[in-house]
Amino acid sequence: MAKPLTRFDRAAVAVFDSFFFLCLLLLCAVFLLLAMPRASVPTDELTYTVRFPRLREAYVTEIKEGDAVLDAVGKRSIGRVVSYTVEPAYGDSYDMAEGRLFRAPYPGYVTLTLVIRAAGQVQPTGEISLSGLMLVRGRSLSLRLPNFSGTGTVSDLALLNS
Repeated sequence: MAKPLTRFDRAAVAVFDSFFFLCLLLLCAVFLLLAMPRASVPTDELTYTVRFPRLREAYVTEIKEGDAVLDAVGKRSIGRVVSYTVEPAYGDSYDMAEGRLFRAPYPGYVTLTLVIRAAGQVQPTGEISLSGLMLVRGRSLSLRLPNFSGTGTVSDLALLNS
């Protein structure tokens, strides 16, 4: 025959039961919070421009309009290519004979400019959030396209439906 529970044993069982009940209650609360429909955040259509200076010409031959753009760091979709331009790359050179700086082309190198369209949210602070990524002029972005990846700088932002 089992011996009766002592006062200490009854207290330990009560503490365990209370802890189990609180864990069960917390689990139900988390489930309810996750199951609740979220309020939809209004999205705005926007375009942004990213410049990639001094790339080898061979790297930019396979870019196409409509290519999906991914953030290479966060692995999230951040739009589609609307248009792109490829211009000769220039750099500063020094003329020893005349003693002056001048801009000269870099043979075999180009500057790529991508215009990307995406849906984002304008934050109360005025910043633009794109899948959780804050976009501001001058920000460095590492992008991945199907046949290209590189790090460029955001040079322009424009809301389309404002």
